[in-house]
Amino acid sequence: MRKFFFSLLKFSLLFVICFAYLNTIFTNKNTYAYTFDTYREITKHNDIDIVFFGSSHSYTSYNPLIITKKTDAISYNLGAPALNIVNTDVLLKESLEYNTPKLVVIDIFEGTLKDLKSEKDKGYQLDALDRIPNTSISKISVILKKYDANEYLSVLFPLFRNHHLWKRQSYGRIKAKPPSGNEFVYSNGYRGYKQTLSAKDTQFFKGFKEKETEKKPYPISKTAKEHLLNSIALAKSGGAEVLIITSPDLRVPYEKNSVGNALKKIADAQGVPYIDLNNYYNELNLSLTDFMDSQHLNVEGATKVSEFLGDYIKNNYSFKTQNNAEILQNYHEKFEEFMMFHTIGKELQYGRKMHAVLNEFVTIDSVFVKKNKGNYSLQLSVKTSGEAKNWVDKYNMGLKIIPQESSKKYIAKKSVAVGWGFDKFDLKFPLEPNKTMYEFKFNTKIRDIKELEISLYDSKVYNGIIGEKIQIQDLDFHSNVSNK
Repeated sequence: MRKFFFSLLKFSLLFVICFAYLNTIFTNKNTYAYTFDTYREITKHNDIDIVFFGSSHSYTSYNPLIITKKTDAISYNLGAPALNIVNTDVLLKESLEYNTPKLVVIDIFEGTLKDLKSEKDKGYQLDALDRIPNTSISKISVILKKYDANEYLSVLFPLFRNHHLWKRQSYGRIKAKPPSGNEFVYSNGYRGYKQTLSAKDTQFFKGFKEKETEKKPYPISKTAKEHLLNSIALAKSGGAEVLIITSPDLRVPYEKNSVGNALKKIADAQGVPYIDLNNYYNELNLSLTDFMDSQHLNVEGATKVSEFLGDYIKNNYSFKTQNNAEILQNYHEKFEEFMMFHTIGKELQYGRKMHAVLNEFVTIDSVFVKKNKGNYSLQLSVKTSGEAKNWVDKYNMGLKIIPQESSKKYIAKKSVAVGWGFDKFDLKFPLEPNKTMYEFKFNTKIRDIKELEISLYDSKVYNGIIGEKIQIQDLDFHSNVSNK
């Protein structure tokens, strides 16, 4: 009997371990998983002073890099896709297990307050709920109230929910990877999209700043109000101040119910400030080109909003921070990179005619450089001989960006690591029939360029440059090009 008992115990233990492992494997390794995992990792060694909560309205509107630059207080965005108010306090409570923020910012719009009914809306909540242990009483309470009995297992255990994806799982990967690709710019929970409003929406919302609609107070349900009040109480009990905010939304001027008025009434009663940014379109200098769709800002709009909010926080709050200088410096470096590469600046240009011979097959007749902050476009007018097409496939073009003395500190770290005093790019140079103009795009933090150097080299093994190198000095960038 004892032998049977121990065998059963070992089997049960093995089953629990395997189930827990597979449940972790089948948990979505999406952007929000990475966001929350990184939050927990940072808070092991540093306090995060300002934490943002809310839906996609939050993570597309408030850029922690800009907020931190403005305030010198470490900030992070824990906004989750379509996060409902009934899960905001659950997520907030979990986040307080790892960190004691000085300020909690909760973004709320009409959709945040609606009851969870559709399968789609309930599905979105799982991004946040998956980050919270099943031992959380608050999590269990929400699941019991908002999900059907036949959904309990799939909500609690990703293994049941995603078992049909077993062929696509990576069974050795437990943690989520950083977001990659060109869909959006990511940093500390913020997602910046570069697309702009559709032509249809541009036409419909063209009068959004002047639109006036007679509004009635939005009917916030008893349940939604209870969860909002609980969020405020949780933050305060953890020693944080609370700011409730509503991000810019093109639909607001056209709506008949005012969420802003209802939220302000609750905020005033709780002694916390409320900002409806839809009342600040002019102060924010917002235009239709600052929106990616009718309810979300793009990178340009979020930059304006984050700068405005950063100034507001700096002027209205005083934090005694004990931040690690290294992480603060990391934020500031990422801020410089973000502003240089992902926001729109004034386009400058440089053009020059020449007759520069790379080798006996390839001659460059002109060079044209466009510069927008750290984003560059190099256009070359190329003349080739008949044999060049077969010959040049064996070679790449090397481009060196040599900085002025004042910009040497902006040389890329990977260049410094190998002892280079310049940034270097390897560019493919595919000659095409009847084509004379070629464009290459590159990014560099180097602000003041002393010289561009162009040369050809063997694409398989570098044995020095082949033929002549072209050196372009005195790059005098202007708004309009003048050929020299």
